[in-house]
This record gives sequence, structure tokens and C-alpha cells, in this order.
Amino acid sequence: MPKAKATNTTIPSAASQCPVMPIVSKMEGIWEAHCELDIEFQGTQHPIGDAMRELWNARDTLKELASLTRATSVEGALFQVGLLYDLVNDMFEAIGDMNNQSVLTPQRNSANRLAYSIAGVLGGMVGELEAKRLTGKEMPANHDTMRVMDAAIANESVAEFFPQSAKRPSPAVAS
Repeated sequence: MPKAKATNTTIPSAASQCPVMPIVSKMEGIWEAHCELDIEFQGTQHPIGDAMRELWNARDTLKELASLTRATSVEGALFQVGLLYDLVNDMFEAIGDMNNQSVLTPQRNSANRLAYSIAGVLGGMVGELEAKRLTGKEMPANHDTMRVMDAAIANESVAEFFPQSAKRPSPAVAS
């Protein structure tokens, strides 16, 4: 008897049944602890040292675990999109001064736009607050370069995205 062909498609389940969601909870705890340490030592030269290293090691371990876990809910997939975005940017930063950075910049930008596009659709399914909770730390909304294009296409002002440009006088339009 032939074996069934493996597939990567999943019928979405409830978030509570998704194996990625416990990872989300743990990541949220790490971010809260990170923010707490950051606030406690803000403006000082005090080395956070071991505590911060442990948090980042745990965060990296959870990110790896999330990459090895198949999402079964829209919420889990949205969380993984945020991790994908963060990973692409971390890889790019790790390249440093290498000569091929100019070749990789357009690829990274394309990957980021794709991630934001996918996250936008998934976010629309789970709601704005839940989308922000699932992707916000790894994938900040203000890094979405397509929001300027969206506003321009909708004939809306793009000045809000560039507050410093709002202070400059607009160029005279020739009539």
C-alpha cells in the first residue's frame, strides 16, 4: 500500500490548539523581562551582563523551536511571520561590510515587504491588537515601507510617516 504524500498545508485550528502558541507566551515573558531590565538600567553604565545574555539565549532557543514547529492556527502563523522578518534582518546585519551587501539589500527589502504583506492578511483575520501582540516586538509596524505606497495609492497624505518633512514648506506647483 502506498504511503500518503506529506503536505505542508494545514486546516487552521483554534489558537489554543496550535503548538506554536506556548512559544508565543514564553517569548512574551522574555520581552517583559528584557523591558524590565532595560528600564531598570536605562541611562546608566551598569552592565546587565549575565541576566541579559540568558534572556537572549532563551529567546534564540525559542525562535529556533518556533522554526521547528508547524503552526496550525492563523495566530501561530502570524507569529512565525514576525520571526521570519526578524531572521531576515538579523542575517543581513550579520553580513556586515561584505561586498555582496549591495546585492542582498534588494532581496532583503523584497523579503520584508512580502512578510508585511502576509502579516497584513493574517492580521486582518485575527484583529489589529492580536496582530500587534504576535508580531510587534519582532516586526514593528513602523518598519513597513509599503505603508507609504498604500497611502500614496489611496491619495492620502504621507507626511505622517515623515514628521520632519511636515515642517518644510511644500515646493511650489507650477500652474
